[in-house]
Parts: sequence; structure tokens; C-alpha cells
Amino acid sequence: MSPASTRLAWLDALRGPAALAVTLHHAGWTYAPALWVVVDRRIDLGTWGVFVFFLVSGYIIPASLERHGDLRAFWTGRAFRLLPLLLVAIGLALLLAAAGLFPLDPGLGERPAPLVALGNLTMSQELLNLPPVIGVTWTLSYELAFYLICAALYATRQSHRSAGIAVGLALAAVPLGLLLPGATINGGADLAAALLALAVVAAVLVTALGRGP
Repeated sequence: MSPASTRLAWLDALRGPAALAVTLHHAGWTYAPALWVVVDRRIDLGTWGVFVFFLVSGYIIPASLERHGDLRAFWTGRAFRLLPLLLVAIGLALLLAAAGLFPLDPGLGERPAPLVALGNLTMSQELLNLPPVIGVTWTLSYELAFYLICAALYATRQSHRSAGIAVGLALAAVPLGLLLPGATINGGADLAAALLALAVVAAVLVTALGRGP
């Protein structure tokens, strides 16, 4: 194993404690809420775990993309890593819901079924302001947005400017968060939002295919 791989390996290993922290957070609120409210006042393990996941992804994903130099391999790897388990989880959730053992978001029946399916199966439900089948999958939408940004920077050969772009986006997020309405995607905008998301994905994939390995 090369020194670079070793550095990524120990960083990747942080996902273990992060996953345990998130599991304890949800288990605590589910099975021991009276005790967990005391613990949560002192340390929010769920938030800590999610932050660690995002920080690890923020380092590993761009480094992995640069090291392999292949967008097709990147997206294929992401899909095989995430989608099989996601599909199994959604399938189990729907089966349990049919048996009355798992509560689904009431909003699922209020939006177009094809769009809801597209959002949940592509991890883009939060980006499209759609209700999730499984609530905790909201983090996957943020991961997907990060993947798209990293892939777009790499495809347009702007990865070397990622620090400046990240600072610019962070600064822009403050006024945009204050100015934009809380729910801008609803009703007739559903189709436009879905097409926009698909267009972004298609643009990245077309660029990747044209670039080659």
C-alpha cells in the first residue's frame, strides 16, 4: 500500500466511529428518550457523526477522483457502493410500511409518484424538495450534490480552484439563505426541477465520456 493510500485509509476509517455515533443517536431517541435528552444536551452525537462523514468525503472524494483520473469509474464506483444497499433499504421500508410496521411520510402521496420514485432512487429527494421514503437518507442528497460539484470541477479542469470556489459558495450561501423562500420547488415546478437535475447529471456524464480515461 502506498503512503497516499495509507493516509486515505486511516481517514476513511473515521467513518466507523461516525456511523456508530449516528446509530447511538437514533437508538437513544428511539429506545431511551428520557436518558438521551440529557446526553444530547452535552454532546450531539448524531450531528458530530454526520459532520465527520461530510469532512471525510470532502477529502477522500476529490483525492480519489484526481488519483484515478476517470469520471466514468468514479460514478460507477459510487453507484455500486451506494445504490444496492439503498434499494434494499427502500424495499424493506415499503414492505414494513405495507405491514403497518413502518410509518411513511404522508407527503409521499401528495407528489407525483414518478418524481418521488426518481428522487428517492437517485438520492436527490432533498435537492428536489421531495419527501423521503426513509428519513435518514437526507444525507445522501448532500453527498450527491457534493459528488456533482466535484465531478463538474474535474470535468471542466477547475479542480485546482476548488478552495476559492468553496469559499465563494460559502459566502454566497449566507445571503442566499436569507433571501430565498424556504420552499421554492413545488407544484408545477416539480418537472422543471427534475429536468434540471437530470440535465446536470447528463452534462457531467457527456463531458466524462468525451474526455475518456
